[in-house]
Amino acid sequence: MRERFRKVARAGCLVLLIAAGCAVLWGVLELRKHQRRDAADRTLNGEGVISPSWRVSGDCRPRTTAERSRDEAVADLLHHFDHQRVNPGLGYKEQYFAWRWRIAGSSGSCSPSPEHYRRLAGVLVPLGWPKLPTDRSDLELTRRLPPSPALARNLAELAFASHPLPFGPLEYDNRPFARIMLAEQGRFARPWGRRALTEIAPDTKLGTSAATLAAATVPQQAAPRIAAALTAMTQEADRRRKRIEGLKGGPHIVYQLRDGERLFELADALATAGPAAEPHAEPLGQTFGSGSHFGLLPAEPTYLCAAADRIGGRAAVAASRASFCRTPALAPANGAR
Repeated sequence: MRERFRKVARAGCLVLLIAAGCAVLWGVLELRKHQRRDAADRTLNGEGVISPSWRVSGDCRPRTTAERSRDEAVADLLHHFDHQRVNPGLGYKEQYFAWRWRIAGSSGSCSPSPEHYRRLAGVLVPLGWPKLPTDRSDLELTRRLPPSPALARNLAELAFASHPLPFGPLEYDNRPFARIMLAEQGRFARPWGRRALTEIAPDTKLGTSAATLAAATVPQQAAPRIAAALTAMTQEADRRRKRIEGLKGGPHIVYQLRDGERLFELADALATAGPAAEPHAEPLGQTFGSGSHFGLLPAEPTYLCAAADRIGGRAAVAASRASFCRTPALAPANGAR
């Protein structure tokens, strides 16, 4: 009897050990799955808000004689190298006119002459630029190159690539930025407007950047869809508010950090639609009517002030009633408020 008990006990211990091992293995697999999911989400959505060019301040000082001379010297590099995509002269010139000019001189200067960018586009774009691998800093060059059908096609290849295009140490996806740069190609971006319209979504950077592209190309169709995305986000934030206890001071909308960033991007997209956005701006106007929490901490959505002012109408009126939109840095240029 005692021997039988020992056998049963040993069998039970073995079963427990196997169960414990399985539990540990399951935990490790789940942890790795979450790590992969978090890494993928960080790549796709971890980057901060990408501002469209209309948000970039135009205040700058004229370039000095020394800075203009340096611009000319870099521009002349093309005369010393063959016009091929992979050569040191063209590569450095690309970087210089994209971003190095900012750090080569004193701060606050205007960008180099548009003529330099026109000549550079005449060399880079026929070679298929931008194409992989193109670093984000270099991709900033598209903000200053003159729009063209060829540049729009090259950007569209990046913007609608079937897989993430990581850049930088954190490997953020480059496709959302490419979509916003494509939106700034004006009429040359219209062939991709319908596709962008079908990809509008409030929960990913690909979805919000698609909203910006659609707003720039098919604004009448895009504006109501962007408004619907804003409404869905606001409703989810309101449901979250009702689940959270301890928030004082009246009604609040609660946005998690990523949600707040997507909200800002959708607001920029709606503002990009121009006059077509005004009849659909009510969801944005409601944001000014209640306190907001971003990252579960009290914060006023000052980023939205410029978007509301650009849309005009009721959105601008709602923003004008918000005290945080009346600071000098956020006051509208057209005197609407």
